[in-house]
Amino acid sequence: YSILGDEAEDVSYFSGKKIGALLGVKTTDELQKQMTELKIGKIECSTEGNLVRISIKECLTCAGIAPPLGRAICQLEVGIIAGALENIYEGKKVSAKETQCIGGLGDEACVVECQII
Repeated sequence: YSILGDEAEDVSYFSGKKIGALLGVKTTDELQKQMTELKIGKIECSTEGNLVRISIKECLTCAGIAPPLGRAICQLEVGIIAGALENIYEGKKVSAKETQCIGGLGDEACVVECQII
């Protein structure tokens, strides 16, 4: 973190977004399978209109961190999910935000809420 300074979160997010696009998934089921196989985390997806909510358990970045750091820290995973969803929802942009975090906020799972635009 200290090498990248304040830009570490952006670098992690945009690196993750590239990784997500490279996964080449076409469905959320494929995304779920890839994330599990790559040991990034075990995910569950739900969709309501143009909102996709993804819950990550066993998150690569933050599982096992204690005590909580006081802020969401899984920008890499958020980027991976956003990049993958832009493949799934071809021609659309995805705005993604982590609203819950295991190691960062002490939650049961990391939750990423994605708006399909």
